Amino acid sequence: MPSAVEKKLAWRNFVPPVLTKEEWAYIAGFLDGEGCIGVYTRSKNHMGTRQITGAVSYRPRISVTNTNKEVLLWMQSKLGGVVRDRGQIRIGWKPIYHWNLQNVQMIFVICENCIPYMHVKAEQARIVLQFPFNVQCNNWTVEKTTFTEAGKRSLYEATLRLNKRGDGGVYALADQ
Repeated sequence: MPSAVEKKLAWRNFVPPVLTKEEWAYIAGFLDGEGCIGVYTRSKNHMGTRQITGAVSYRPRISVTNTNKEVLLWMQSKLGGVVRDRGQIRIGWKPIYHWNLQNVQMIFVICENCIPYMHVKAEQARIVLQFPFNVQCNNWTVEKTTFTEAGKRSLYEATLRLNKRGDGGVYALADQ
């Protein structure tokens, strides 16, 4: 019987990348140290490339920020996503580059393959794996699953708490 992730990958005939264990371990290390894994929101009335939504929407995302553009371009070549130049944020500092990935199926592949090598972000990756794979990120889907907006919001809140900077104190979520 196929695993939950295998079922997710079969959706839309997705073909996962073939990487060595060493490559997955390297990616996991980068995500642990420089990356961010979580469920994020798109604000109300966001005008995206394919949608205008009147409600907050949720979607998984993985990103890495680093001053070494070459390693981010390597990750892009292996996993997809987009590398952007964020420029120099302070005089005398190196330019910053940002790799961002929003392909839900690729995110599931990355999380499943990197969890064994992660020390810091394993819990965030496990939470992201709970995100429904066949649900659009907004309220306008034709087929609703039993996984409601409240369920997606709970995954968002869980990763928000885990990704919070600082002393780990109480984080007040803004009403959306």
